[in-house]
Amino acid sequence: MNRAGALIHEVSLLYSFAIASVRKMMLDFSKTNDKDLLATAKAIIANNGVSPKQVAGFYEQMQAVCRAKREHIREASALKTLSRFGIPSI
Repeated sequence: MNRAGALIHEVSLLYSFAIASVRKMMLDFSKTNDKDLLATAKAIIANNGVSPKQVAGFYEQMQAVCRAKREHIREASALKTLSRFGIPSI
């Protein structure tokens, strides 16, 4: 947990070619969700994903963009509400 009490999750990216290579090693060419999940789990266990430290800069930039977008949507919604119902008296 961080200082604000929120849980912190580690995020790793797992590329589709990592899953495809595991599926090839399984020598099973039928495509089902269960087999995809198994291939995904094996790829994660083998650490075929990208570590969060390698994508930290990009991830932080995307976080900032998403937060700015959410703030913009909140402000736009508040302005729409004010324009529909009038400015409340203070």
